[in-house]
Order: sequence, then structure tokens, then C-alpha cells
Amino acid sequence: MSEHKFKIGQSLNFTPHRMSFGAGPSKCKVVRLLSTDADEPKYRIKCLAESFERVVQESELG
Repeated sequence: MSEHKFKIGQSLNFTPHRMSFGAGPSKCKVVRLLSTDADEPKYRIKCLAESFERVVQESELG
């Protein structure tokens, strides 16, 4: 089980794995650390340009 690399409140770039909708990297903040699954930690983030939060894997953040 992996430890979380990022902290709550940290500003990061979110780059979705799937680029099917033309979404590129965007600025976001970590809102909550979620439990890790077998592979990698997950986070709840809030992108500055969006009105909603999303759950992402650590590999999508940087």
C-alpha cells in the first residue's frame, strides 16, 4: 500500500489520463486524501476552472 505524495491544500496540475474530450492540464487543489487501492493513492481535488470536485489517482497529478 502506497503513502500519499501530496497534501491537503496543495496546488497541483491535473492531467486526465483520458484525453477524449480535449481536456488538457488544469490547476487544482487537493481537497481530501482518500484511501489507497491496491495500486496507488487517490485524492479528491477541485480544479479552479470547474464548479465541482473529482476523484483522481496520484499519477494524474503533478
